[in-house]
Amino acid sequence: MTCEATRSGSTRPPADGVDGWSSSRSSRRQLTRALDNSGGACWPSWSPEGKLIASVSLTREPSTIQIRNVDGGSPREIAFGPKTWAYYPDFSKDGKLIALSVSPQHHEGEDWDLAIVPADGSAPLRKLTTGPGNDRLPDWKP
Repeated sequence: MTCEATRSGSTRPPADGVDGWSSSRSSRRQLTRALDNSGGACWPSWSPEGKLIASVSLTREPSTIQIRNVDGGSPREIAFGPKTWAYYPDFSKDGKLIALSVSPQHHEGEDWDLAIVPADGSAPLRKLTTGPGNDRLPDWKP
């Protein structure tokens, strides 16, 4: 699968078979296996400078967010506790924060909240919404 993404925003195609990802601005480069989808990586989000990719990891339950350097290397995992599922990561425009959706239930209902966490994992998750409802797909606006 090939995906075109600009550094001014993120693109969210399914991550199955992510070989061939490319980024574009003034130049393009081929990225091979930037994500390891053997554990069900999905919902990739590019950092604004194009050096990192955040994605959902389904290697265990509940899901976690992995941040990987696009040039390879081991991913850094951000987990939010034994009962918190994390999905839909989206880098802030300055790349310092990641907005995401979290849920204690996942397959048992539609109770998703919006949250933010530092991209470097230096502070705990902070929920922006609470209560019942389907708060999904965060998107940073100017």
